[in-house]
Amino acid sequence: MDKNKIYTEEEMKDIALNKLGFSTIAPLKIETLVPLESIREMCNSDQCQMYNKQWTCPPACGTLEELAARINTYDSGYIMQHVAELDDEFDIETMMETEKNHKTKFMEFAVYLKSQYDSIFPMPAGACNLCTECTYPDNPCRYPTLASPSMEAAGLFVSDICRKNNVEYYYGHKTISFTSCILMRTNSK
Repeated sequence: MDKNKIYTEEEMKDIALNKLGFSTIAPLKIETLVPLESIREMCNSDQCQMYNKQWTCPPACGTLEELAARINTYDSGYIMQHVAELDDEFDIETMMETEKNHKTKFMEFAVYLKSQYDSIFPMPAGACNLCTECTYPDNPCRYPTLASPSMEAAGLFVSDICRKNNVEYYYGHKTISFTSCILMRTNSK
């Protein structure tokens, strides 16, 4: 495959849906990615218990201004999801399996796109899980070219971004969805 080949939407969908098993993939309008302080506040209040524990989480992942500036250097992107039906609202096993599958397949997609584009910015669902234990804060990140903040750590309001990009966010009672996005630079900015 050619480095920096700009894949058509159909080619990207084929890779994501047919080869990697995502439930949904859609083009992402960069202008819809506006970091919000109110979303970052959820990180700062340590609701997910990862604040100040990873390179990809606040405060180590950068300020909202730094992340907004980084986002705005990209000109295209995709939003993707894995959706699963739950046996009941407490089907933790399916939730965990779906999250693991989503993160694994998202990282495969990121690695593949990294081989095709000079610059990508993957923003996964939830905290980074590339390492069993993060080196933060004592040693540098082991995977600095792949480890990235989640959409939420970047201050992005995921359900709003889905809506603005014509992607469902809520699939109904007894479902779970995990949403990530990846940005690519297809021209010199």
